[in-house]
Amino acid sequence: TDPWEHAMAEDNEWFSLPWFGSFRPFENGWIYHQKLGWLFAAGTNEDSVWLWSNHLGWLWTGKDAYPFLYGHADGDWYFFMQTIPDRAILFSYATREWLDL
Repeated sequence: TDPWEHAMAEDNEWFSLPWFGSFRPFENGWIYHQKLGWLFAAGTNEDSVWLWSNHLGWLWTGKDAYPFLYGHADGDWYFFMQTIPDRAILFSYATREWLDL
């Protein structure tokens, strides 16, 4: 099933989920998230999704976790700082550093 099956249409190309925000899905599985940028999405429902980031590898998040993301490769949790316009800023709990993607 499609992880965006119940996403609300904002216009012809953009959709949103209350917990995840606005994104534009593409047929090849990639999405462009309004704040996180390009991600490859894999999931079976809208409450939990795996996202591939070219910068961080596989990330997991879900309805009850976001804006926290779990990094599979390093076992690190990240906090997505949503308040900085036009920038994806994440806090790494493992390194205690801010990452500017």
